[in-house]
Amino acid sequence: MPAITMKTHRLESIDYLRGLVIVIMALDHARAYFSSSSVGPLDSDASLPLYLTRLVSNICAPTFVLLAGVSAGLMSRRKTKAELSRFLLSRGLWLIGLEATVVTFGWKFNLSNHPGIILQVIWAIGVAMIVLGCLIHLHRNAVLAVGITIVLGHNLLDGLLPSSGFPLEVGPFWLNLHRQVLWQPGDLNVIMAYPTLSWIGVMCCGYGLATVFSWESIRRKQFLSGLGGALLFMFFVLRWLNIYGDPVTW
Repeated sequence: MPAITMKTHRLESIDYLRGLVIVIMALDHARAYFSSSSVGPLDSDASLPLYLTRLVSNICAPTFVLLAGVSAGLMSRRKTKAELSRFLLSRGLWLIGLEATVVTFGWKFNLSNHPGIILQVIWAIGVAMIVLGCLIHLHRNAVLAVGITIVLGHNLLDGLLPSSGFPLEVGPFWLNLHRQVLWQPGDLNVIMAYPTLSWIGVMCCGYGLATVFSWESIRRKQFLSGLGGALLFMFFVLRWLNIYGDPVTW
């Protein structure tokens, strides 16, 4: 793939990957919302193609969040830390606002309060951008270390803060770090469907990974291919062991 273009400062390979993930996500969402089949992809009698349609969609949200971090890391080449911090903070707030209004309406197509506001992946990306906007004042390797620590260790909280369900609790933003929350400020229903801590970790990893994109092409491709293959292998090993990494056993 060509290097970052002088006019747009964009790395085309990242845009192509985002486009591929959007296609995969559209496939999964079409299956979920427009299919007339009564068999779910995780049902015991689901066909292998149906199951794989759901399985492959698990890369969508992590890819978007990781590449958002990579993009922030690439932007650090042409922005000061203060400029990049302001950009991430404002972009994060903008995404949260869109999630609470335009995206929520797109899910419901009505203005009812059942639920009122739905906070999902765009919300998580916005929160992660705000946190990253604060963390970029640390050394890049420190941000990467924070990201790796969160990604590897956040499931240690499963016993304290189960990551599923919509409990009626106080401190919704604190609890939403690691679990889904139904927040009811007054008469408003707010579903915080995406816990934010893990996605903060993924975005920090992307920010640290951005240095790889300054490497020579062959070296970069070999490293990213090896890293991607190793992470996928680790994912399947973790799920096979069934003792860590997912609060829902199989």
